Order: sequence, then structure tokens, then C-alpha cells
Amino acid sequence: MKKKFVYIGLVLIVAAFGLLLLAGSLLTSVASGLLAEHNVTVSSMSFSYLQVILVNQTAIFGVVSSKPVNFYVFNSTGFAVWSTEVNSGNAISGYATAVALEGKGLLFGYHNALIGTIPYSQVLGNATPFYNINASRMPAGTYYAVVDNTNGSASDSITFNSTILYPSQTSAAGYASRSASAIAVLASGAGFFVLLIAGIALILYGFFKKTPAQVAGMQTQAAGQAKPKGDMSDEQIDQLYKNIKKKTGRKGKKDSSQ
Repeated sequence: MKKKFVYIGLVLIVAAFGLLLLAGSLLTSVASGLLAEHNVTVSSMSFSYLQVILVNQTAIFGVVSSKPVNFYVFNSTGFAVWSTEVNSGNAISGYATAVALEGKGLLFGYHNALIGTIPYSQVLGNATPFYNINASRMPAGTYYAVVDNTNGSASDSITFNSTILYPSQTSAAGYASRSASAIAVLASGAGFFVLLIAGIALILYGFFKKTPAQVAGMQTQAAGQAKPKGDMSDEQIDQLYKNIKKKTGRKGKKDSSQ
């Protein structure tokens, strides 16, 4: 066994798990930095909104509400139309006005939902959006997340609390920083597998590879082993042939004298 390779292999395995811990820490920080929370109290026959500036990034929005609520995401044009119509008092309902803006500024919409996520995920147990553009990425621009408790909401007669979830890093610098963190996570994960495989290979090599001293010892031991009892030495074989030859010669003389 070559202990040096075994020791190096163990060091690489320890380093691999160190990288794995680093990757886990980075992943936690990236995930925890994806979303921020904005808490609102929505009065009866009113609405609250949050302005969010995105930089060509994945659209992640959501709402968690204590009571069923309408939740929309508009672009600037859609929000201007919707808010003007609702504030004027001419709207039949905030929900009906939002439905009329499908494809005209409304990007996502939930009706009377306690939980709503964008992109939509059935796994979370949220309601199905009544409108969804299915965009994986949003163009750079200003967007509005709206909690609507005007006429048309199941909770329009009471005041309740809701939480709007939105992308926490909305500047170009923040987006670049998050991307760099994601790359660091991938690099750390790849490094873990490389070091782990290299460490295991070196340990196996060290265990099965013999040192020159071990090889020489094995050869000396093989050379010094006594021959089995049933084997004869070269001298004994020569002497046996001589005895046989003598006996054969004597027998021949005896036969010729008769």
C-alpha cells in the first residue's frame, strides 16, 4: 500500500465535502434572495398595489392573503387603464375591468384566491389563474402587482391583510449579482464531484499499489521458500541416475556370462 496516495485521496474527499457545504450555503442565499415581501392592509372596496421595475428577468410574483382576493399583474399601460377606470367609479367591478384587459396590459390574474403564484404552480395548491401569459421571462420595464378588494371581490365588505411577493433584486447590478451567485453554486457542485471521484481513485490506487520494498520482499520470500518434501534436489536426481546406471551395468555383465 502506498500511504501517500491514500492520504492525498482522503484530503481530496474532505475538500469535496467542504465544497458541497459551500454550494449548499450559496444555494440558500440565492434562493432566499429571490423574493421579497410587501405586506398590505386592504380596506373594503379598495385596492393596494406595488410598483416593481424588472430588468429582463424571470417573473416571480405571488400573493398570500388572509381572505379570498383578486390579484393581478399589469404592465404600465394596463395598470393606467385599470386604475383610472376603478377610481372613476364607472367600473362595474375591478375584476370585470381586469378581464377586459386580457392581452391589453394584464399579464396574470387570480380571482378570489388565498394563494396565487406567478409562474403558476399546481404543486403549491394555489388557485388556477383566470389569465396567464405563460411568460418565463419578462422584458425590462415597470410592472404593477395589485391586490383588488373592490366590487367583484369575495371580501369586498371587509378589511384584511395580504402579502405581495415580488423579485427582490430588480436592478441590473442586483440581477448580475444573482447570476454570479448561481454560477458559483454550479461551479461548487461540479467541483464536489471532481474532487470526490479523484479522491476515491487515489485511495484505491494507494491501497492496491505495492511499494518497491514490498515487491522486493515478496520476491525474496518466494526465493527463500523451502521446496516441498516430495521434490528432490539436482544432486539427488544425479545420484539416482548413477545408481540406476550401475545396477543396469551389473545386470548386463551377469547376463553375458551365462
